[in-house]
Amino acid sequence: MHQRPVLLGITAAWLCLAPVAALAANESGWFASLGAFDPKASTNIRLDAPQGPSGTNLHLETDLNLPQRRVVPQVALGYRFDRRSSLEFNFFDLRRSGSRVIDENITYGGVNYALNTTVSTFSDVRTDSLQYRYAIVADYPWSLSVTAGVHATHFTIGLSDLNNGVSESADAQTPLPVVGLRGLYDLHGWQFRLEAAYFKMTVNGIRGHLNRYTLSAAHPLTDGLSLELGYTSYVLALRAERSDLTGMMRFAYQGPFLNLCYGCQTPLVDSDTP
Repeated sequence: MHQRPVLLGITAAWLCLAPVAALAANESGWFASLGAFDPKASTNIRLDAPQGPSGTNLHLETDLNLPQRRVVPQVALGYRFDRRSSLEFNFFDLRRSGSRVIDENITYGGVNYALNTTVSTFSDVRTDSLQYRYAIVADYPWSLSVTAGVHATHFTIGLSDLNNGVSESADAQTPLPVVGLRGLYDLHGWQFRLEAAYFKMTVNGIRGHLNRYTLSAAHPLTDGLSLELGYTSYVLALRAERSDLTGMMRFAYQGPFLNLCYGCQTPLVDSDTP
């Protein structure tokens, strides 16, 4: 039910981008993309009671009927300084809710949910990333770049007992520096991209690691405007050991995406060209 407004909104935004189709992608300048992403999500979480016993290990999609799939928009905006270096911002927000009559006793954040209770679950996971990219190889038809930046994830996951109104939620934000590699190959106008990013560290009492992989193919529609079809796999694992937050979460998603891009195709220059 939520997918139709999202798709209509994305289509309208694509149409708004159409007037810039006559502009060419140069070696420097702004670039942007807007697309639809269809991720299949998997969420494992355990929220312990403050200074108390451990909570129940939950898989939200199977245990609490949280939807696995939902089409959502994804947005990227960046600036290319030259054909080797660029700065890029990405945004993604996956909100889901569901309810189920549970078939076991559940403890979440010190709150007990009894067998046969109707439990409503809400999950909002938002990621913002800002990264700098530098191409160590940028000769046609190849490009190999290193990336470095910061990846901030904010999540809110809450459970509510619809029978008596008792509820509990976990809310945290985890900024992680990220490093990665990106390879491009240009073949008769098609540009193939393979990108990988990883990092692991502890921030504010939360240990986390992140893995992200993207494979895509893009082809120009007009000068400056291109269509990109790809697939993304993402895993974020967090473990909190603080006085106000103790537990663990593993959030993973993977799925296809379709983006309309302006100025996104990186200019690759033939080294034999004068």
